[in-house]
Amino acid sequence: MGCAEACLMFTGMGQKFMIATDGEHKVAIARIIRTILWFKYRDQFKARLLKEIQNKANNLQAKNINMAFRPNVFSEVKFEKMFSEMFDLCKELNIQVYDYVKDIKRIVENPYKDFYNMTFSLSENNALFIPTALKHGSNIAVVTDIPTNKAKDKKSYLYSVPNKLSIEGIELDTIDGDSHDARYLDGKKNCFVILRGKGQTIKSDTTNFMRKVF
Repeated sequence: MGCAEACLMFTGMGQKFMIATDGEHKVAIARIIRTILWFKYRDQFKARLLKEIQNKANNLQAKNINMAFRPNVFSEVKFEKMFSEMFDLCKELNIQVYDYVKDIKRIVENPYKDFYNMTFSLSENNALFIPTALKHGSNIAVVTDIPTNKAKDKKSYLYSVPNKLSIEGIELDTIDGDSHDARYLDGKKNCFVILRGKGQTIKSDTTNFMRKVF
């Protein structure tokens, strides 16, 4: 629950204060609509997404740009089991797919390991599966209390991530996960991917979802 309460719905462009002049929260409404489409009108959802993937791939190919795609951003839908057509299309178009995943079974049973990169997302209650995730080649994403303050150049962060981190007795090298989001490009394996907690609600997290390392 820690991630759902502190790190999902009201983050990014969906933060609580981002209300339109008409009093509506457009981003939150759009997220809810897409969720309803998936659960109530799945065929239409699938057709729309496949078309959008194809169109985007065509556009980027014309510019000689490689495409990557993250199916889950604010959800953990098992698309690999429920939407095989999407992966068939991505494989055909040579599209890299990636996700942050809390369900360790998805990592263990991932049928598309050659082009579907999964990073194990640490929550307040799944740390016991860290060894399993590492065994299957996944790095571990950890949300921390390291401040998000930017340096004078407005690009780099003022506070760096530690070189190593220990969680539940497991010490690993780290990667600054805020340097980019394309986890499939991380050159290092067997690492904790350190993320700075973002959004307004995460500051009051009491579930131990956000790890205190600062």
